[in-house]
Amino acid sequence: MVLVPVGHLLPDAESLNTTKGAPDNKVPSQDWDALVDRARSQIIETMEKRLGITDLRSKITWEGTNTPLTCELKSRSQAVSQVDVQGKTSST
Repeated sequence: MVLVPVGHLLPDAESLNTTKGAPDNKVPSQDWDALVDRARSQIIETMEKRLGITDLRSKITWEGTNTPLTCELKSRSQAVSQVDVQGKTSST
């Protein structure tokens, strides 16, 4: 297992009141796919060098990735599942 520390999840453009209506509309963004790909490549290269192995990519049989975005989405879906059809919070 490899854990890579990352920064916090930036809010999306809709929730950034300070940049709404700005002429250049420059809103910071996070491309999690690109960040994960870059971190994955760096980790594999580092492991190959340190362990003296080659072609580690072809030896990976399972891989899972969690980013701040996926964690937030999982948290939202869990919160929604705790509310019943009548809009009341369940007792669990």
